[in-house]
Amino acid sequence: MRRSAILLAASLTVGACTPPEGHADLGGVSTTTTTTMISPTTTGVTTTTSAASTTTPPAPLAFAIPFCGAVPNPTAPDDWYRDEPQYVGNEMPIWEVRQFASSRPGFQVVWIDRDHNGWVSVGFHGTDLEARQAELEAEFSGVGVVAVAMPHSQAELEEARRRVDEALPEDMYAANVREVAGVVEVWVGDLTADRVDLVIDAVGDDPVCIEGWDPGSWPPEGPQPEGGDGWRYLGEVDFSGFLPSPRLAADAASWTILWQELGEGSEPPVDFDVEIAVAAEIGHSSSCPETRLDDVVAQGKLVYPEVVHTTRSRICTADYVPRTYFFTVARDRLPDPPFQVAANPNRSQRTRVDADLSTPGSVPGPSDVTEVSVTLRRATTYPHIVETSFPGEFTLELSCGVEWLGEVNGYFWRTDTDVLPPEWVQAAHDGLVELDLLLEEGSPPLLTLSGYGASLEYRIDEGPAPGC
Repeated sequence: MRRSAILLAASLTVGACTPPEGHADLGGVSTTTTTTMISPTTTGVTTTTSAASTTTPPAPLAFAIPFCGAVPNPTAPDDWYRDEPQYVGNEMPIWEVRQFASSRPGFQVVWIDRDHNGWVSVGFHGTDLEARQAELEAEFSGVGVVAVAMPHSQAELEEARRRVDEALPEDMYAANVREVAGVVEVWVGDLTADRVDLVIDAVGDDPVCIEGWDPGSWPPEGPQPEGGDGWRYLGEVDFSGFLPSPRLAADAASWTILWQELGEGSEPPVDFDVEIAVAAEIGHSSSCPETRLDDVVAQGKLVYPEVVHTTRSRICTADYVPRTYFFTVARDRLPDPPFQVAANPNRSQRTRVDADLSTPGSVPGPSDVTEVSVTLRRATTYPHIVETSFPGEFTLELSCGVEWLGEVNGYFWRTDTDVLPPEWVQAAHDGLVELDLLLEEGSPPLLTLSGYGASLEYRIDEGPAPGC
């Protein structure tokens, strides 16, 4: 069964500048990806840190050397895989397999293959692969484990990395080895044909992949604009305190209180007859601090600032530095009530406004401005990753039905009915109902969706689930 890869024990994604609970994501800030492999060189794990996923450019950029994210991991012959077992969590005996395999000739590395039911792949180089497979099957009867031929040994790849790094131009480097994929990472910087040609000239026949950034993807350089169509920039402050959702001021008294609490220096003037003031927090990495407020968007029922991260860096540290932007929005650009104000459109914590603030000088009442949390991610329409044996939150979209659950932990799940439990229909709000999802390991694994006195059991299905 071909499935989408997920990242659990054998692959961990570390987000840069992770905000505190309930705070905004960081939009354009780079993240690092750490791949954990069990290798013969340690008793525990080794980690290699690669460039951010944001450094892998989208099509149509294409070069003679592949992008690192496009290099597939090797696999065993197709007939060595079975439909069972199916591992949904971390229940596979990877450490036991590693301990046994490390004593066999040619052993290199162990990893979890989420494209093949979470089976354990054992990489060997320069050995009789069929003999190694027979040993694994004899030692681990009923376990999903396969021997995989590695194109290069660890020592060969490390020697290639040193050779490539020495041959590259001064502003490029080869710091990492992707052992499972059997390639050396080459950081190019600007991904242009001329720079990639320099890599081709330097590496010869060594197995390499490239990472870098599309030079056309960066925001244009320039100072902070003073404003634009229907908005004005009032200032920005770091470490002003966390704002789960934006703050608004529609009159001079409220603005003075807001600025004294969060601002620095002299209070900027605001003409409340024609505009309101907003304070919204974004986050940045301390090593990638440059940001710029480029626009304020009023789209449908949502108002938000468009902040771009302009630090040109391959990797940003994973700390979160709050930065509050202060700006005005012209009253004639505000949506009819109710509308929401967010720090960015992907943030669930928002401020709801139930008053008509388009009228010159209008001020909301005490209950007209509230903090709300909106559902942005639904497992019926997006991939969902959960821990096993612990209930998690699940938003069911009633219009999608219940027969197919969508993708959870890399599998598609299906129940034996298409009838919505009436308890869920009654509990739904705006077509959505919040339920508990419990994923349990086993043969076969079981997923249970429950809430409001009703539950449904789901099993893995070939999928993919029909679109919703």
